[in-house]
Amino acid sequence: MKLSIIEPLQIDNEKVIKIASEILPNSIEIVTYNSIPNSQQELSDRIKDVDIAVCVNTKFSKKVIENAINLKMISVSFTGYDHIDIDATNRKNIIVSNVPDYASDAVSELIFGFAISFYRKLIKCDNVVRTNWTKEGLLGYNLSKKTIGIVGFGHIGKKVAKIADAFNMNIIVHSRSKKGDVKFVELNELLLKSDIIVLALPLNKDTKGLIGKKEFLLMKKDALLINAARGPIVDTNALIDALKNNKIKGACVDVYDVEPISENDPLTKIDNLILSPHIGYYTKEALEERTRITFENIKRFIDGEVENRCE
Repeated sequence: MKLSIIEPLQIDNEKVIKIASEILPNSIEIVTYNSIPNSQQELSDRIKDVDIAVCVNTKFSKKVIENAINLKMISVSFTGYDHIDIDATNRKNIIVSNVPDYASDAVSELIFGFAISFYRKLIKCDNVVRTNWTKEGLLGYNLSKKTIGIVGFGHIGKKVAKIADAFNMNIIVHSRSKKGDVKFVELNELLLKSDIIVLALPLNKDTKGLIGKKEFLLMKKDALLINAARGPIVDTNALIDALKNNKIKGACVDVYDVEPISENDPLTKIDNLILSPHIGYYTKEALEERTRITFENIKRFIDGEVENRCE
């Protein structure tokens, strides 16, 4: 059986091979690549004779999947799998697995890093200490007793709620699944009542554009929106309008419609906005855990667990 790791897994390659060798049978032939495929044709070339493909967020189009003669499994080393044509894999009985819970700690910690940085103006604080010591304009806010609205209540949403409870925050949640010891509300109520709104849900046809012009008008004037989920969940033009016209107090964004954004992107010109380059998952611990789970998924497939494992 042949396995192709079609792109870097964002940790040292020797570490990747070590983890794989600890989990997979010695009979598995592993091929690795040090770069992301430049095209769908190059991707096809990398998987043309393999049984299992490992990827992070390289797109697998319908054509690539249909032309993959031997492919039996795509092991996605990432939470999201919207870059895989699932309809095409289903038609060919190709198993697709993902890693839904490897970065819950990392992403939820970033979310509170955002919240504290924004509320305590830490970026500006750093600048004034380096240039002209002052407390002018640096009056901040407590997280304690603020209302945090969490949209989505999966692994990350639950972790955010746990941390918020430690900060003595009021917690409300909007989720299709109302499982958990928290207060569940409709989306409009959450938008109306929340001081901090955290998006913690996957991107799909129902969530694309979920937060748009109408939703921003429902938010408090001093609301903070934090998006570390997926860029297209928020209408970017509506976000820019809300920030420029002070319809909300601010936003913190780790994910974008298209990545990377350019230095001239309109988002980079807005002051009441903190940006990061999609690093919610990007910690040493999370990446090693992600890699381990990726190969554990493959091992389960080899051992006869044939159903899709996407969550």
